[in-house]
Amino acid sequence: MATQRIAAIDVGTNTVRAMVADRGESLKILAEHGGVTALGEARLTTGRLTDAARARTLEAIRDCLVRARDLHAETIFAFATAAVREADNGDDFVAEVKAELELELHVLPGEIEAELTFLGASFGLPHAEQVLVIDLGGGSTEFVLGRQGVIQQSQSAALGSRRQTLAAQVTHPVESHVRKTVWSAVRSALPEWLREVTDEVTIIGVGGTMTQLAALAQGLVAFDKALVHGYVLRGEVVAILEMQLGDATVADLYRWPGIEPGRAEVIFAGTAIVTELLRALQRDQLVVSTHGILTGAVLSV
Repeated sequence: MATQRIAAIDVGTNTVRAMVADRGESLKILAEHGGVTALGEARLTTGRLTDAARARTLEAIRDCLVRARDLHAETIFAFATAAVREADNGDDFVAEVKAELELELHVLPGEIEAELTFLGASFGLPHAEQVLVIDLGGGSTEFVLGRQGVIQQSQSAALGSRRQTLAAQVTHPVESHVRKTVWSAVRSALPEWLREVTDEVTIIGVGGTMTQLAALAQGLVAFDKALVHGYVLRGEVVAILEMQLGDATVADLYRWPGIEPGRAEVIFAGTAIVTELLRALQRDQLVVSTHGILTGAVLSV
């Protein structure tokens, strides 16, 4: 198979991230970068993407595009997920990206988002007979059940770190009724078929909240992919982190070693979602993967 250099750009509800890789007989990742732009900061209350969020996100996409071209990417695949998919003015933003950057921004349906996530999530992890991939994003969570690389069932749910931060009106320190509101949202959104998942299924967690929790659980001040990828995140540790993060002020969170810039406002809700997901699934751990939809996109485009 001839080697092809591919760039993928993921425009999410909370972050814009990119990967450039050489795909041939194997996959060689050349560069990864990104940051928080909070594109979906007001969509749940207004139904629209704000001008400020659009401007921040446009510049982040521009930066990803420049880096991809500097690395001589032959194919550049840019895609958007829940924030753009659900916003009343999502089409306007897609047109803006096209006009300003001459870049086609593909808005992925939930089922395609789930398929790409599943494809990427198990990359570089030991083989498991059956896996459940949980991709927790800012605006949605994808659940994908598969056996030996074949998807058996998938569903996108309206759960996300930024979505629940806004919906539950999270302020710090977090009051007990707010915690319960987030937990209740998980129970309500959980696909019914997930309740039948057996103990033999390996759960793989992907997305910014999952990797952030794996870093915090290890006390990492600087993110280390080698230590985060494949880390077994235990439910009891997540529950402790949820209490600590909830009891902190926003100022505390900004000073908290290892918390990614821009994630302080949404990390509590994301953590509470993970706590309740594990509780609802009656599982005490999951395996964190630093690969997800970006890797899946590079492998499939």
